[in-house]
Amino acid sequence: MQTNGDRAHLALARAKFRPVARALDDVSKDLKQDHGQSAILQQKSPMQPISQNACRVQYALQHPDEAPLSLTFVVVGDEADSVLLQGHERSGPSDSSADPGPVDQHVYRVDELDDIKAAVRDKITAYLSAL
Repeated sequence: MQTNGDRAHLALARAKFRPVARALDDVSKDLKQDHGQSAILQQKSPMQPISQNACRVQYALQHPDEAPLSLTFVVVGDEADSVLLQGHERSGPSDSSADPGPVDQHVYRVDELDDIKAAVRDKITAYLSAL
């Protein structure tokens, strides 16, 4: 059960993440011009609390018939002012027995939008180039 503090932190995390979500949309639009529909990043789950001061939202880039690229953003801190970006590329179909593949991660401040956009763009471009 969520407490008022949990709901308040979730609301704060959502508000702080909005500019990041818009930046992700911008990256998808830019990459769509070069790579088509396969470069569109889609939100796969709503933001949800995972601990007292951390909330997670997941995005995925799914290329038909290929292993999907998944990006998880964890908004952390008392002021929800940092974002942990975790990128993982599954080595097979999405099921519980599949190898999750390599995971890379980096922490950004939520106001470092250009750095976040560059990291996401690099991950998507590298993923699509490897197909």
